[in-house]
Amino acid sequence: MPETDRDRLRRLRRRAARIERREREAAISALESRGTLTAEQRETVRALAASLVDELIAGPTAALAESGRRNRETGRTVGMLLELETA
Repeated sequence: MPETDRDRLRRLRRRAARIERREREAAISALESRGTLTAEQRETVRALAASLVDELIAGPTAALAESGRRNRETGRTVGMLLELETA
């Protein structure tokens, strides 16, 4: 079955969520090794991680969403560039 842009979007979002969790936990761990973090500081780190990931995937997400309406090749190209293509 051919891969769809919807499949690519799901894979992109799953990968972004994994990266966000990993980097957020690494940042919190590094900060906690220097002292205790408050709930507010933890929330700030969480919000920063989420914001960065959202901004980084906004362009590719828009390109994939738009390619379904305009040009299927764009979706494949975005997928290849972001290593979202399946073998």
